[in-house]
Amino acid sequence: MSRGWTYVKCRKCKFRVKEVTYIGHTLSADGVRPDQEKKNTGYQRNAGSNRQKRVQRLLGTINYLAKFVPNMSAVTEPIRKLLKEEHEFIWTHEQQQAFEKLKDIITKNPVLSFYDVSKPVTVSCDASQCGLGAMLIQDNKPVAYASRSLTDAESRYANIERELLGVLFGLERFNDYTYGKHINVESDHKPLEMIVRKSLGCAPPRLQRMLLRRKDNYSSEYEKEYAQQTTQRTFGNRKTRKLARDSIFWPGINAQITDFISKCSVCLESRRSNTKEPMAESETPELPWMTVGTDIFYWKNNNYLIIVDYYSRYFEIAKLENIRASCVITHMKSVFARHGIPSKVRSDSGSQYVSAEFRQFAESWGFTHTVSSPHYQQSNGLAERFVQSVKKMLSKSKQDGKDPYIAMLKYRNTPLENLDSPAQLLMNRRLRTTIPTIKNRLKPKCGNLKNTQRKMKQQKMNQKQYYDKSSKPLPELQPNDTIRFQHNPKGKWDQGTVVRNNNTPNSYVIETPEGQIFKRNRKHLLKTKEDKIEQTSLEEANENNHNDFDNITDEHSLEPSFVRRSERSVKKPTRLIEEC
Repeated sequence: MSRGWTYVKCRKCKFRVKEVTYIGHTLSADGVRPDQEKKNTGYQRNAGSNRQKRVQRLLGTINYLAKFVPNMSAVTEPIRKLLKEEHEFIWTHEQQQAFEKLKDIITKNPVLSFYDVSKPVTVSCDASQCGLGAMLIQDNKPVAYASRSLTDAESRYANIERELLGVLFGLERFNDYTYGKHINVESDHKPLEMIVRKSLGCAPPRLQRMLLRRKDNYSSEYEKEYAQQTTQRTFGNRKTRKLARDSIFWPGINAQITDFISKCSVCLESRRSNTKEPMAESETPELPWMTVGTDIFYWKNNNYLIIVDYYSRYFEIAKLENIRASCVITHMKSVFARHGIPSKVRSDSGSQYVSAEFRQFAESWGFTHTVSSPHYQQSNGLAERFVQSVKKMLSKSKQDGKDPYIAMLKYRNTPLENLDSPAQLLMNRRLRTTIPTIKNRLKPKCGNLKNTQRKMKQQKMNQKQYYDKSSKPLPELQPNDTIRFQHNPKGKWDQGTVVRNNNTPNSYVIETPEGQIFKRNRKHLLKTKEDKIEQTSLEEANENNHNDFDNITDEHSLEPSFVRRSERSVKKPTRLIEEC
């Protein structure tokens, strides 16, 4: 102080204090905030009086605190209208609401940062229908606010003209802070950035006159980060757009936020599963035992094989000694020897069904084997549904102490809805049960095949119509499309690329960035707008996986898909998987 020839009086100085009040401002380590007495003087005035002098004193006092209040001109607009000659002085709910809002802003103890000459300066500007606003920023903290109302002529400016007027207002108001420095000006108006960069002659006349007033060295920047700031990754698309529109608007806001969320890695990884697709109509079998579904289920410490006829709903089960493919094939041969060899066999992606031994069995016995996508039980829905029914049947028989085979016999002899019993549809005769019946009812009768098929098709149409009410079709994927896929129905979405369409409907072969090959149903795939990911051997995958699934790394190679108990899944050793 002595070097600068500055002298102070000790009685007017304070030392070793946490804060000090000076000319209506309280200075502390946190920054600058308005003095509490000044705030009380401002909002405790009787603003509801019908005298204009009271309103003028109120606005004058509030104006002293203007640098602490963002967008003060917009907040005080309803009150300032009372001072215009063409308006009658009537204090309404609109003025009272503005006064309460102003009082709430002032009493929240706004704190401004201290200005640092060595730090870069950013001026954030905005304009509305009734006022201009600006904010001086350093290190993303407000240093000062400024605002003013628009004149009657300025209020009729075009939007881009008001935005440029707001920029000039901010630069002129903060001239003491920005003089001789390079300034970064932030605006939420994209066209303004392009006009500022072009030559003066390219601008309209009114904008030219405004641009001639600028004397600062500044660069204009469009606040495109605002979409990211307003985007909450925990929200969905609709809620995020609503949240953003509550605070700001620009042309194309919905499209930009939607595009941002569609490329957000965190959002995509944690998004919910796809809605179900419309039901794909399966072909109605022309004859009994032409198309069958098979599955393996676990019940009471034992594994069972189930085979269901798609025409008659007649099922056969067999207890398995082990879960190897050879054991499954042996029991399937026994069932086929009784009822005949079907033309089509449907199953899931269990290791027993995709093994080379089962493929050889299908070729030698002359039937077509269709494998469903992993974690998409609906593709093999009939067998999956009968697994539940058989489990209930076995559990109830065990609880009642009755023979489970009698329960199965009664089911096979019970008529289906609008159809004959499974035994009649398969064998054209009723089965003799423990229930007494006359001999004539046990005689074989040839059923009306066309009538049965018509009823089956009508049932499928009704089921599809009911199912499709809450479904949504998904767009078809093409090779090399960037997608996200689920390892399991409720798991996270991982990155991948479509290799090709699989032989089965709505099924695709995909490849991960690490080079792993998977097969997934369309329900578990999500097309994204993310950048293309590096593929390790896309062309080799196309060649090696065109006709078989030898190289497809499905989950069935890690854990058996037939386990349906709520216990911990145990991974089989590699040597046992190879033996299957």
